[in-house]
Amino acid sequence: MALLREQMRLWEPPRGDALIVATSGRFPADAITWAERHNQSDQAIRIELWRESHLEQILAQRPDLIAASEARHPAFCQWRARGRLGGF
Repeated sequence: MALLREQMRLWEPPRGDALIVATSGRFPADAITWAERHNQSDQAIRIELWRESHLEQILAQRPDLIAASEARHPAFCQWRARGRLGGF
């Protein structure tokens, strides 16, 4: 995570304000605590932890993202085919 934060600082404008970490499961309690502490600090980059249910909710609202991801990332099709996205 620290390496990702440092790399984000080097990106060209526009600057990213959030680092989103998505998982196909749940985050351990220590990861959640770490992210919460980081977000309460004076760091410019906010860390958002998205578990599977949040990701599914976003994809349900934005089916265009699914189509774009399938076109660019064949592994996404395999993940979807294994039922990781429920009925999507």
